[in-house]
Amino acid sequence: MKQREIKQGENKDDLLLMVKRLSLWLSYWGSNNDEHIVQMEAWKEMLIEQELVELSASIEQMIFHMKSTKLHLLLAEENLNNSV
Repeated sequence: MKQREIKQGENKDDLLLMVKRLSLWLSYWGSNNDEHIVQMEAWKEMLIEQELVELSASIEQMIFHMKSTKLHLLLAEENLNNSV
């Protein structure tokens, strides 16, 4: 990804602060996402044990999308690091 140049009249410190804040948020969201995946997997197993197969399949789909979300968070973090 092409690195962003500072425009005339733009405050570089403001941009760097924004990037730092976003980096922290992306890390936080990724960490929370991981915790939710672990919890959902435990619920899915409990549902299977109770023979609630259709509900466990719904949870499995949520897990799939949460893992996809994690990938996109990592990609956003990588793009952020390469853009400034």
